[in-house]
Amino acid sequence: MAIVIPKPNPRTRLRKCLEGQLKLMEKSEFSQRPLLQMALEGLTALDYGESQPMFACVKKKTSADGFVWYDGGKPYTLRKLRMEACGFIDLLIAHKYKGEDPPIRTVAEAYGEYADTVRGWRKKDGKTSDALMQSYRKHIASMPWNEEKVLDRLTQVGGQYGIQLCLAHPEKYSDVQHKKKTKK
Repeated sequence: MAIVIPKPNPRTRLRKCLEGQLKLMEKSEFSQRPLLQMALEGLTALDYGESQPMFACVKKKTSADGFVWYDGGKPYTLRKLRMEACGFIDLLIAHKYKGEDPPIRTVAEAYGEYADTVRGWRKKDGKTSDALMQSYRKHIASMPWNEEKVLDRLTQVGGQYGIQLCLAHPEKYSDVQHKKKTKK
């Protein structure tokens, strides 16, 4: 019987890397040493459920009441997946997809959302000037066209969206799976 040694998670590996770097520079006058020590401390705190300022969510400006904190609901992950949804729509439209449903409805169904919700993503998120978010959309939109593989990938990404949505908002989605919504 083989002995399986679990691989440390990325945070643990990063912490060990930082510890090694700090040991290497013990006697040097490296100006970034305090920053690395703060990062190491912050990574350790994350293991205990604490988010120190270095790893805290950034503030988001709202027009209503000035600055408010993000709700910790995975704003990056969900936005990335929404941008990928826009990329799938672009890809399906560019290749004149002739499925059972139109491209927007096909993507909405894979994501477990209403078609109007996905249209809203295209209006709001799709017009962002954020280069990183646009790169996620372009990456999907430039996939090689193979209808079966594209639809399989769409189903996978849509499933990830449902899982991440449940993790981000457990109070709204008490089930483990994101409920599929009916067509609209």
